[in-house]
Amino acid sequence: MASWDNGRRGGNAEEQTWLREPEVVGQARDQLMKRLRHWGLQDVESDALLVLSELASNAVCHAEGQHFGTRFVLVPPHGVRIEVRDKASQVLQPTAPDTGALGGRGLLLVDSLADKWGVTRLPGFVGKTVWAELTAQPEAPS
Repeated sequence: MASWDNGRRGGNAEEQTWLREPEVVGQARDQLMKRLRHWGLQDVESDALLVLSELASNAVCHAEGQHFGTRFVLVPPHGVRIEVRDKASQVLQPTAPDTGALGGRGLLLVDSLADKWGVTRLPGFVGKTVWAELTAQPEAPS
């Protein structure tokens, strides 16, 4: 396994530090999928996994240093916050890619799938956290 540590897991959050290698994006997706199922948030699973894939892939491709981190937080009553932190000083912006370009659509996808998303720079931390929140629709009473 390419992860850097076993992470920290609590009832409402889980975080992990990963080696900045392409194959860990799938491992991070697996971890998020397990957490979403544990929290009963299968309704946002496909969108959340795509959002994580885009954010983690950006960290793998564009960040600096050997590692990046993920954090998944339960946002009561029916939501999840996905955070990816890296040591890149550059903040990528969603832009329309050139016609025929193979990449460059990731943050446009994040913007369309997430209820809200953004970038946070933390004092004393080199780099940033890119985060996105998704909310499942509550079940209608039967």
